[in-house]
Amino acid sequence: MKLKIIFLIIVFFNSNLLISQTINTDSKETLSGSYVYTGLTWYQILGDQEYIKKFRTYDTNNLETLLSYPFGVLRRSHGGAIDPNNPRYIYTISYIYSDNQYVFNSFDLDTNTNTQIGILDFRNWKGLAFDPQSGNLYAITNNTLYSIDPTTAISTIIGITGINNTSLAIDGNGQMYSYDINSDNFYSIDKNTGESTFIAPLDFDAKIGGMAWDPNTDNIFLISISWDNQTSDFRIIDKNTGMSSILGSLYGGFEFQQIYYNWIAFDGSALGLNNFDNISFKLFPNPTNYTLNIQSKTPIEKVKLYSPQGVLINEYSSNSIDVSQLSAGIYFVEVTVDGKRGTKKFIKM
Repeated sequence: MKLKIIFLIIVFFNSNLLISQTINTDSKETLSGSYVYTGLTWYQILGDQEYIKKFRTYDTNNLETLLSYPFGVLRRSHGGAIDPNNPRYIYTISYIYSDNQYVFNSFDLDTNTNTQIGILDFRNWKGLAFDPQSGNLYAITNNTLYSIDPTTAISTIIGITGINNTSLAIDGNGQMYSYDINSDNFYSIDKNTGESTFIAPLDFDAKIGGMAWDPNTDNIFLISISWDNQTSDFRIIDKNTGMSSILGSLYGGFEFQQIYYNWIAFDGSALGLNNFDNISFKLFPNPTNYTLNIQSKTPIEKVKLYSPQGVLINEYSSNSIDVSQLSAGIYFVEVTVDGKRGTKKFIKM
């Protein structure tokens, strides 16, 4: 009986069960998408295990394991970020129990190999983020901002944030953001001084999690643990108001066997069946609640709407689509103009 129970627990975790919306599975036409990467820690009775996983952009039916450590090798994930100038590498911070130290690593996405670069100062590291403009790498502890040299793992203090940080994100304009898990407030951070500036209160009870900027949509997303139902909520957040929408809920384990998704990162790779450069068109407003408009300099021949999982939902001949009945999430629109096709994403709030 004990063997059966253990087997079921392992299968349940490895299946990466997620809550997602119902889609039209009768359609055979699918759309590919870029990847989102996440680092997680599985807190178990026998010890903590570190994982790196990936999933197709908001295809919440599947997580693929890229890196895991065997039982007995106790590690905890503390931060991760993808180099915008070389998206082949994810840089991560891990805590190793046997050595009682934080280590800085690079994970090669081409070979799925993890390399330790160096040992970090012993601090309560909470997040990593690259500045897409300068290429500089930043990290935070629970109240302090640092820069990190990705070639040596040497950290340099920048300043005190004055808040209880739990994650870090930097958008395409180079603006840094974090949030306070005590006050549930959203802040901007000055990269030169570490000083935080209040933006707005969050509309949820913020817990441990990760945050990242997506270059494909110019939006910030985060994962935050929900203690009520033992899941981690995957959210999109408005940088100006602190308001957010849940896009999905990731399986969070069970009592005494919790799973914490400690960071997320986007690789910024192109999406769709075709290159964006084939045709030029604009989607607005994006995000949207009700109507999505499509603007093109030349007449639009056909519009296809795809689900977050890349499955065809419907086809249109109009340049205005009613999306009010769709669940919140990331969707894809493929537009045909003069026989050429292009694909872009939009967000249903």
